[in-house]
Amino acid sequence: MLAPYRMVKDHRTGHETGNPDAVLDGGLDGFIEAYLLAAAGGTLGKGGGGDDM
Repeated sequence: MLAPYRMVKDHRTGHETGNPDAVLDGGLDGFIEAYLLAAAGGTLGKGGGGDDM
């Protein structure tokens, strides 16, 4: 269920988008790029339920 929330966020990297339909349709490039940059830079967070960024 997406309503009323219209945002997808990766808590590990802090990357977010306001277009969940695009993400569900496979638009993951921004999330992949953010993950790779964070992993390479050693700044990858643990994620989870809290706002740790």
